[in-house]
Amino acid sequence: MSIESTRYVWNNSKAKGTDRLVLLSIADMADDFGDAFPGITRISIKCMLSERSTQESIKTLEELGELQVFPNCGYKTSHGRTNLYRVVMDGVQHMDVIGDDGRVCTPRRGVQKF
Repeated sequence: MSIESTRYVWNNSKAKGTDRLVLLSIADMADDFGDAFPGITRISIKCMLSERSTQESIKTLEELGELQVFPNCGYKTSHGRTNLYRVVMDGVQHMDVIGDDGRVCTPRRGVQKF
């Protein structure tokens, strides 16, 4: 959990409503670099949303350039792997995301600045 990621979202995010709540939830679970590995179910429960609404908010946040999603690069669960979610923060240098198989993971969408 990182107060820095959460503070960054509060001070800089352009997201509104449910989208902002989802981003704050992810930031609350993130490290100082904005990386978090929660499953959709965990985010949904935390935000009191349906899984579908959570997925739609994540897509919107990607389109806004405020969140990157690295598919299947998170923790192994009984249902497969979680995604790695990265809160996009100006001034933060990120390392490459390396999967268990040694490959460099890439985000689903490109990043735009706030």
